[in-house]
Amino acid sequence: MKAFLKKNLGLIYIAITVIIIVVLGISNQSFSDLFASFASFDYFWLVLMLACVAAYYLLENYSLWYYLKSENEPMGFFSALKATMIGQYYCALTPFASGGQPMQIYYMHKKGVSMGVATSAMTVKVVIFNVTMVATAIIGVIYNIRYFLYENNFAFVFAVVGILANSAVIVLFWMMFFNQSFGNKVVRGVVKLLGKIRIIKDMEKANAKLDDFLGEYFLAIGFIKKNPKRMAWLSIVTFVQTFAFMSVSYCIYRAFGYNEQSPILFITLQYVLFIAVSYVPLPGASGAQEIGFMQIFGKFLPEDKVFTVMMIWRFFTYIAVIIVGGCIIVWDEIRGIAHRRREE
Repeated sequence: MKAFLKKNLGLIYIAITVIIIVVLGISNQSFSDLFASFASFDYFWLVLMLACVAAYYLLENYSLWYYLKSENEPMGFFSALKATMIGQYYCALTPFASGGQPMQIYYMHKKGVSMGVATSAMTVKVVIFNVTMVATAIIGVIYNIRYFLYENNFAFVFAVVGILANSAVIVLFWMMFFNQSFGNKVVRGVVKLLGKIRIIKDMEKANAKLDDFLGEYFLAIGFIKKNPKRMAWLSIVTFVQTFAFMSVSYCIYRAFGYNEQSPILFITLQYVLFIAVSYVPLPGASGAQEIGFMQIFGKFLPEDKVFTVMMIWRFFTYIAVIIVGGCIIVWDEIRGIAHRRREE
């Protein structure tokens, strides 16, 4: 029983979260409108929403495929897509999305990609993603500064917390980029300090993990330095990818027939929400995402609609990837079993 609970902890937590949200929603009149609301949708915006979701995952896959091709370790586009969706599935199920990258690296290595290139690919993608998300959020907040300062203090706090938390990762990257020796000393100094104050208890294990982490980072930095044009292209692709994903909630908003709010403000708030809860140590930042959404976008929607919009948004941006990723993993496992039986 313990082994089952440990293996399926992420799914159990998500199930509990969904149940709690549904129970809370039942007490809200809008819950009864959740499925009926589709009948009143503007289907142009519904189709656009689905296109935005698809664009996010296809461009995520393209970035991985492009990087591997650049490193002369190509993977077929559909094999890369499978690796992408497997990674997204495990990201959704693990705290800090920590399980996705190891599973992608494992799958790529199984398909013939060297471990170093696979690891470097994941690191480069994380760096570009973080920089793109924070830079876009900062530009959006500055553009809409009056709204954040005078109309929505909750969103302003979210923006400050998200930008500061994610900027730490970016500062670390730039230290490594411009002075690897100095960056190395800073990181090791922080780990040593955490060991002295007993936050880290097993220093030998922590240093081993740190060596692996720094090795991956230096590989990624080497690629970035040697390939500025490719990095610029991957940054553009990542911006389009994230912009599409952050537009999903706006498409749902418009599908309900609302159009009072600026799309730039709406999408900026979605960036702010994403980066603010990205370090919540729960699978998919569940709970924080839902509460944050209703607090931030509750100002734009009638009280009896905000829950419905949130549930639709969460389904297409989170639950759907668990369903699709899970189906791919099961299908891949079935094919693997069939292949092994044929060989026997």
